[in-house]
Amino acid sequence: MKSPMKKSFKAVLILLFPLLLSCATTPPGRQYTQGGIIDMGHFSVIGPPGDGWSVNIQKDQRKIEFEKRNVSQSTGFINESILIHVFRNGVTDEKIKRLTEEEVADDFRGKEEVGMLMRGVMMGKYELSDVKKDTIIIGDRKLYFMSYRTSGFGKPVPRKWISEATLYLFFPADFKEKHFFYCFLIQQVKVEGFFGAYDLTPIISVINSLQIK
Repeated sequence: MKSPMKKSFKAVLILLFPLLLSCATTPPGRQYTQGGIIDMGHFSVIGPPGDGWSVNIQKDQRKIEFEKRNVSQSTGFINESILIHVFRNGVTDEKIKRLTEEEVADDFRGKEEVGMLMRGVMMGKYELSDVKKDTIIIGDRKLYFMSYRTSGFGKPVPRKWISEATLYLFFPADFKEKHFFYCFLIQQVKVEGFFGAYDLTPIISVINSLQIK
């Protein structure tokens, strides 16, 4: 059965990893100006803190992508990439519309996990582990989250990568009337041997900056 959601992270989760296998010194999109407001019409956010972020705005898909890369000066290969995706998601299936926000969140997170298993793990693209699902309060907002780890080997360059990621779902007060919710995904991918702690906190300020119109 097809997912009733208009958008899905499945393609993002699968297509992200090859970035670490190629020489890619020019990030996609344009340089993000610190503190700049990204206005998508129905909502707006402010990008993550710190320098070095690029932004790719896809208004037709109601999606924003922020990215920061660490590129080896000697090889030109990407050693580390942090991506933040933000988008507005709509429920169109009448049966799903009758569910509570918790049930919709469970449905969405469940389909994303199954998608990773079927299109990633079962096809030998990566391993999936440490999947956790719960709720969290960020600022004054309740969000449903799913965190997980993935790892695998790139092709044709056999470099092992390891990724930590968290998906957050926010349901505004008018969700039952308008049937839209907001998705935030942060994913940090490192080539094995590239040192430094994982830091998924830059997305917190992005979530806090969300303004719904």
